Amino acid sequence: MKTTSEVKGDSFRDRLFDWLRREHDLPVEQIQPIKDNIYQVTINGRPLLLKGYRRRSILDQQVRFFKLYRQPYLLAAKPKPFKAQTYILSGLDYHWGLFEWVDGRHLNFRINDERQSAVKLLKKFHQTSKGIDFIALPKDPLYLKWRHRLDQFNSQKDVFTDHHKRPLFDEISSIAEARLEQFQQHDWARKEDAAWHDKTWLHGDVAHHNFLLHPSNEEVTLIDFDLLQNGPHLYDHIQLAHRFLPYMAHDRASLFKHFKHIEDWQPWLDGVMVPTDLLREWLYGYKKTRNSSAKLNRHMEKLEVAWEQRKHFVRYAQNML
Repeated sequence: MKTTSEVKGDSFRDRLFDWLRREHDLPVEQIQPIKDNIYQVTINGRPLLLKGYRRRSILDQQVRFFKLYRQPYLLAAKPKPFKAQTYILSGLDYHWGLFEWVDGRHLNFRINDERQSAVKLLKKFHQTSKGIDFIALPKDPLYLKWRHRLDQFNSQKDVFTDHHKRPLFDEISSIAEARLEQFQQHDWARKEDAAWHDKTWLHGDVAHHNFLLHPSNEEVTLIDFDLLQNGPHLYDHIQLAHRFLPYMAHDRASLFKHFKHIEDWQPWLDGVMVPTDLLREWLYGYKKTRNSSAKLNRHMEKLEVAWEQRKHFVRYAQNML
């Protein structure tokens, strides 16, 4: 028997299917949900990705970017028009965009060669997108985003106290504060200005699920450019290193080998040592587990294990320096 949310989802999918066919005369043959407001649609026998956005500006920026971006084959999944030059349809409380459908599986960051594939593809995206010139959506510098995340974590001190984990909270908070302070010492205003002047672009969300490995030719495609922005390439490389770290607790030296191309080594390393990724995972999981004491305890234990591994990495990096 279907849950209430599943029934609502089926109802919305049917409305969306009917809206596309009747209101916009699109020959939609099938529509299958992937996650909230993301669907695989088949139009004229061709599979495509359909995404709904609350903010039109996010979709509009991607359309404008890819009209100017002449990327190498298979590098990135780009927007596709519904018909003629119509890239955005607005209705049912969303702004809808079509994107190329990419067959394949997500990269597995446990595997050395697949981590290296991600690094190689990201570098290629940075190189081939540099110079694309239009006014991008403004974004805060990375350290301000991290400051906000740390403030959110710090506001949950009582949660850790109530679960007898106050020493864990104090240690994470104090070390995160010190590492963030060190990261902020670099001249990020100058780096941001240079990125704006040179029109360097970031993907903004280099998680494993945004790298798809094609089963037939082993090529990798970058998808989901919702967080596309101007900025120093270092931001993407720091985030990618954070994504690698959980799988490299016993092979820390290899992390540095993946990023040996980095020229601004000290700012990159200072960024990697800020445990903002652990704070992100904690905050995301807390929203899902806060109404269940047992689930929240397990989530806190998971943070504790990840934190012990991260301390080993920070000590290793400091000793190496």
